[in-house]
Amino acid sequence: MPESNTDKPVGALPEAVIVGKSHMSEPINEFAAALAKAQGQMTTAKLNCTNPFFKNKYADLASIINTVRKPFSDNGISFIQLPESVKEYIGLTTIMMHSSGQWVKSRFLLKPTKTDPQGAGSALTYLKRYSLSSMSGVAADADDDGNEASKEHAQAKDKYSKKPPPAKKQPTAKPKKTVKEYCEGAMKQYGLSTEQKAVLHKVYSTDYKMLLSYFMMVHKEEMTLDDLFDQAQNTADNIDANGLPDWEEK
Repeated sequence: MPESNTDKPVGALPEAVIVGKSHMSEPINEFAAALAKAQGQMTTAKLNCTNPFFKNKYADLASIINTVRKPFSDNGISFIQLPESVKEYIGLTTIMMHSSGQWVKSRFLLKPTKTDPQGAGSALTYLKRYSLSSMSGVAADADDDGNEASKEHAQAKDKYSKKPPPAKKQPTAKPKKTVKEYCEGAMKQYGLSTEQKAVLHKVYSTDYKMLLSYFMMVHKEEMTLDDLFDQAQNTADNIDANGLPDWEEK
């Protein structure tokens, strides 16, 4: 099969997570027509798995293969996936072939975060699933789920998706009462009538501190409420009868 580009041995690879190449035969008209028919017959892959980190649904490799197998077979298309290992990279070449002899292939290399067999297996499964779904045009999921192959992505997402705890509301300090407000509170507590309140305000409007001291004496039972009111009433009557003296500073 002639190819438009020949693979060259991989030497020193860049420090990237994924590198890849795509190639195809010349011409590709029959393969393209067959693939178009196959894609028209494909249904959406069943999203049968849940990503434990992002909580999104995705189709596993078996679900994708089940989605493409019959439409591919009915239109003379087959595929193979060839794994490889290059230094610290895990690689996969996916080849889609047509009965006419035309073909398309794509090669990806991925650097797993874990270098043990489990990490390599996870990276290989990830490559198989994404290579086949992307080359066949099957939507396999709505988000990246290569957690074992690229844990940094999951950790970064988790780090920046956490919202800071809401700031605690500081208790609002109650405004201090004025001397007048304390006096009005005492009048209410002792049940003074509107007329009695008016008399006290008239007499002590310029000196509520004095009135407050009298209420404190009433509270301590050093004088009675009647004594306080009688004293204020006498002062009010005197003001009504004689008015306030016109004191002048000497």
